[in-house]
Amino acid sequence: MDDQSQWTLTGEFKKGVLPDNLKPLLFSGSGLLGVPASVPGESPGTYMNGFFESAPITYGEKAYGYPSEQQIMVPLADVLDWEIQDRTSGREEILEFTEGIIELDMLRGIRTLRSTVKNAEGSVFRIKEETLCSLTHPNRLYSRITLRGWGRCRIVRRIKTPDRNGEESSDPRKTEALGDDIFRNSSCRLDGSVCLIEETTASSGISYACAAGMNAPGRIGGSGAGVFAEFYQDFDLSDSGEALWPIEAVFSSGTGAEGLISSALSELDLCIQKDCFENALKEQEEYLGEFWKKADIEVEKIPAYTRALRYASYGLLQSTGCDPIRSGSAKGLSSAGYNGHYFWDADIYIQGALNTMDTDRARSLVEYRIRHLKEARERAAELSEKGALYPWRTIDGRECSAFFPAGTAQFHINADIIWGMKSYLDNTGDRSLLVEGGAEMLFETARFWANFAVEVPGKGFCLHCVTGPDEYTACVDNNFYTNLMAREHLRYAEAVALEMKEEHPEFMEELSGRIGLTPDETDSWLDMAGRFYLPMMENSQVYKQDDSFLEKAPWDWENTPEENRPLLLFYHPLKIYRHRVMKQPDVLMAMFLEKQYFSRECIAANYAYYDPLTSGDSSLSSAVQSVAAALAGFQNDAEEHFKKNLFLDLEDLEGNTDNGIHLAAMGGARIALINGFADMERTAEGLSFNPSFPASWGRVSFSVLHRGVHLRVKYDPLEKSISFTADGGIKIRVDDEEISLTEGREISLYTS
Repeated sequence: MDDQSQWTLTGEFKKGVLPDNLKPLLFSGSGLLGVPASVPGESPGTYMNGFFESAPITYGEKAYGYPSEQQIMVPLADVLDWEIQDRTSGREEILEFTEGIIELDMLRGIRTLRSTVKNAEGSVFRIKEETLCSLTHPNRLYSRITLRGWGRCRIVRRIKTPDRNGEESSDPRKTEALGDDIFRNSSCRLDGSVCLIEETTASSGISYACAAGMNAPGRIGGSGAGVFAEFYQDFDLSDSGEALWPIEAVFSSGTGAEGLISSALSELDLCIQKDCFENALKEQEEYLGEFWKKADIEVEKIPAYTRALRYASYGLLQSTGCDPIRSGSAKGLSSAGYNGHYFWDADIYIQGALNTMDTDRARSLVEYRIRHLKEARERAAELSEKGALYPWRTIDGRECSAFFPAGTAQFHINADIIWGMKSYLDNTGDRSLLVEGGAEMLFETARFWANFAVEVPGKGFCLHCVTGPDEYTACVDNNFYTNLMAREHLRYAEAVALEMKEEHPEFMEELSGRIGLTPDETDSWLDMAGRFYLPMMENSQVYKQDDSFLEKAPWDWENTPEENRPLLLFYHPLKIYRHRVMKQPDVLMAMFLEKQYFSRECIAANYAYYDPLTSGDSSLSSAVQSVAAALAGFQNDAEEHFKKNLFLDLEDLEGNTDNGIHLAAMGGARIALINGFADMERTAEGLSFNPSFPASWGRVSFSVLHRGVHLRVKYDPLEKSISFTADGGIKIRVDDEEISLTEGREISLYTS
């Protein structure tokens, strides 16, 4: 591995305050648990992926089919609060943490706070707090305090209710405020030096248990409000000069409280042992060693790119679980922004990145959607449609988007989910997922399109009153992205129906009988797909975003104050909908996802038209613009968009990182480099590459997983050479040259 600085992220706090944007940026997560960064005295709490409280949605005017309940992620008990009391002269003086640093180590998987404080006599104490959310045991959280100096002191650890000071806001990206009565049942007790907490939400009925092993005397309650329990240890540093106090905490959750405490206690017993923190750290380092072999990207001459790309991959790892109960929320596990909801981001951006670096997590995202097919069927019926319609935003599979023009009307979510599944299947070759619910999900969502589409004479099959990914253009006819993705969805459904009939006839017979699927129905899907309408400008290669988009007046940027951004926070939706302005580029997104249908000249023409119309108000936009620009040959534009995406959170470019990281943009960083600059595509037998990295980057190397093979790619822009090594057999094509790569052999080619 290389320079340690490219594996670490560091933030400073002064006057005892950590800047708000650094709290989510330096979060520590396991895919199940997430803890924002904080300084002693703050209590951000512990986020659990998929844990939420529900609350009624209040409408001024409610119509049929509007969701009735909101789902809001809530922080759980904070197990990391602590303070140091100096007792050198017999007094109890609380030492103030005025300044220090917090460092996130992506190679070791640990977050470290370092600070230096003085007591009244001038003695210096050097303090280190280490936090580790286990990636090998995602429900375990470890903490260790190391104190060096001279004198007597007491360390006090408190388990507290977290700060839940949410406030009502017109910004839809922020979490909504909840009252104080979140939990109907809340209990805390001590079992020796173990603190046991159990709470059940008042409305959603979800319970969690926490077992925290403190290895020290404790008591229920303590100083200050909202304290579950308090523990302390006294240290005399006059001899050893060093004090260590590790703790372990285990969280478990479920829809019923029964057995959660015993489950957490049993898990705690497994991790409480001699040198438990060191053992956990060793496991973490070994896990990450294997992860980085498959996920790492290095840009030789721009170390800042390398570090940012690593942070993006590390954020995805920390925020996505390996079980079908959870997905990846828009803000990961860094905050409760967007209420902790899962969107289409998970199926396109997060899925697209994980497919090539962590196939277990990639599979779990698809399994999560399969798990909630029942709710999708119910939602389609609620909208008087056939088949299944997945929710625009959700945690438990039910729709909770209260603003249908930019929510439920984004019917493309169905096709996004299927694109994500198809991408996973094509990349891994794991066809078992089709038999394990994937085919049923595919067929039921295809039925939605077959019922929803209308054949219009002179056009073909059309989709009316839909909203594409560009939420600044809502409820339109024939959104290009939606039409294209629905067409490909239907084609794929028919192809899989034939595959299942041939490869798994008994399964297909049972499934067809159960859901009433006939060969005539699947044949009709292929016929319909062949006659889907894609709006296009006359005498041009430019596709229309929708039937009416080009007729609208352009947005008046000259008279739009810079501070009035993003537009959605300063202008009524109807003002925005009437203008030719985009939150993100629908047409370019569609061309990237289905680029086999479009020439580079066509992509270039559409990029030149739509890029100037894109406001950049969406964190999802710049990655797509970078890919399109790279494929079109506009290298400078590609790098500018790439940089914006890459440093979105690291430099707080949109001024809202305090609301949480942008997880989809992190997936977009990997996608932009591998699918844009490297122009990687799947072929019938392997992968193809057509790299166009800027020469100023120097050598670029990255890893991808394909069909179980770990492929390492190195590109030298000066020599225009590309080399490959793999741990298995795979066919590679560069330009018109194809090679067969075998395990352990390195092959280099020269590009045009």
